[in-house]
Amino acid sequence: SIICGIFGYIKSKPEPFDFMEFCTLGVHNDTRGKDSVGIYIDGQTEYYCKGKNNSLFSEFISKSRLLQSVEVAQVAYGHDRAASIGTVSIETAQPVVLKEDDKITYVLMHNGTIYNYEDLAKKYIPDVDIKGMTDSQVMARIFYKAGYDALNEYIGGAVFAIIDYRGEKPKYLFWQGH
Repeated sequence: SIICGIFGYIKSKPEPFDFMEFCTLGVHNDTRGKDSVGIYIDGQTEYYCKGKNNSLFSEFISKSRLLQSVEVAQVAYGHDRAASIGTVSIETAQPVVLKEDDKITYVLMHNGTIYNYEDLAKKYIPDVDIKGMTDSQVMARIFYKAGYDALNEYIGGAVFAIIDYRGEKPKYLFWQGH
């Protein structure tokens, strides 16, 4: 089965953006996605979705205003989505970005499928209406509001790449498990 592709880099300080390196990573992940594409570069996001099995990073490169304008970057993430839960749209593309007062506070990319995400939402974020959300969007909100205990309870397989901006310095978190 096809699974999403996560790619990117984190540098210790802002450096000249290596367009070719980043785009090569994205193109190599085209086989792992095809439903939507998204990028997150130092607080800026851009998404691309033409519809199911029709959205490639290789096509997105020439259409992306963000990729064409970045000169330096410290954090550059990309995601090629293969939808297993939820619709295929710009709204369900990743990275999932959460904001408070218009400021990005949390970024999540997910590869895999969480089969019991609705039950986990009822337990950890009962006040959040998850209708129309993907498992990735729900898990981002669970981690954001309730912490990471749900990692011990989910059913499925997952890789998560997370940036949490709520402290003095960003926290970069990575999880792979099932």
